[in-house]
Amino acid sequence: MVKINKKFIFILIISFIVAIILGGNLPYAVFYTFVVTLIIELIYIYKVMENLHVVFRGKKNSYTVGESDDLEILVKDYSIPYLYIFNNSIKLFDKNYNGHCVYVDSNTSGIIKLNLTFNSRGVFDLGKFNIIGYDLFNIFSLKKEYYVENKQIKVYPKIYSIDGKWVFGDGTCDSRSINRNFNEDTSLLKDIRKYVSGDSLKRVHWKLSAKHRQLYVKNFESTSGKLGNVFLNMSRGSYTSDNGKWVEDKCIEIAASLINYMNINGIKSKIFISDSKNTKLEVYNLQSFNEFMEDMVREKSDGNIDFCDFIDMNIKYISYGGLIYIVTSEVHEKLWNTLCSLINKNYKIVLLYCLVDTYNAKYMESLEKIGVKTININSIVQNNFN
Repeated sequence: MVKINKKFIFILIISFIVAIILGGNLPYAVFYTFVVTLIIELIYIYKVMENLHVVFRGKKNSYTVGESDDLEILVKDYSIPYLYIFNNSIKLFDKNYNGHCVYVDSNTSGIIKLNLTFNSRGVFDLGKFNIIGYDLFNIFSLKKEYYVENKQIKVYPKIYSIDGKWVFGDGTCDSRSINRNFNEDTSLLKDIRKYVSGDSLKRVHWKLSAKHRQLYVKNFESTSGKLGNVFLNMSRGSYTSDNGKWVEDKCIEIAASLINYMNINGIKSKIFISDSKNTKLEVYNLQSFNEFMEDMVREKSDGNIDFCDFIDMNIKYISYGGLIYIVTSEVHEKLWNTLCSLINKNYKIVLLYCLVDTYNAKYMESLEKIGVKTININSIVQNNFN
């Protein structure tokens, strides 16, 4: 889209009127000079924008929430344009970013240096630029969208360090109490290796050994024989406060940190997410954990089922007396009733919540009294930065 300087149009009209009124060669020469300048500058600005070339230099294509990186944008042209460059995705990571003005001559590249802190999970396209080019006399401005391919980045949820004894008090997931009890799950193949003296013949992969005429054995995933169940609140309307996006990200990060902790310690985990798909996942090794993290990059709070109703619908998938972690933004009366019901059914409950006010503080006290362990997510976040 081309815009023309209104002042220049005003001067052009005045020169035309003066030429008509006064007549003569000089007034018309002035008017035609303005007309020729107008035409030349219009051709010039289109030519400038056709020759425009932008290169985005980034070190990586994936980050974790909280990471920072130095990025560079190189702008090259084969004329002498004055450009204004803006990128909407950069604005998401730098509130003070208002674009850059770049002056590029024919022999050098304009370099824009940025330091971005990726403070929110998601998939972001840093390659889309809105560029406005100006001609030499600032008569025309031409707006153009410029796209740099393959500059989509992923920002993964941050993984916090979890102190098992501190979070789970009774040692339910304390690594010191489970490392001695690891078993192998023969349904979960980890890898295959060559046979060494002392290996059990029960492990031998006979088909592969026959094919290669050399003995190969199977390695299986180790498990502690324990299982953790995580309910993550992603129901629509659960994160509507002023800092709702931040709270949502922290809930996802804490859920991911819990699952990572269990995975490291050989504990299987089931994850129930109250999103639009009513997601149910099992994490039992590094590969399944990475798949879970890929889902969490794009996860949105778009579930149509109330979180408490979602818990009631899925409790049938959890063994009687099992361990349940509830990750949610806040506690209200309906959730309080749901947790009381689960305690009465002998489930072990750990509640991780984010928002606290005088209204729901009474629920925390009563839940602690009936055996629900309550933990403020903010305390875990702060503990990792202290």
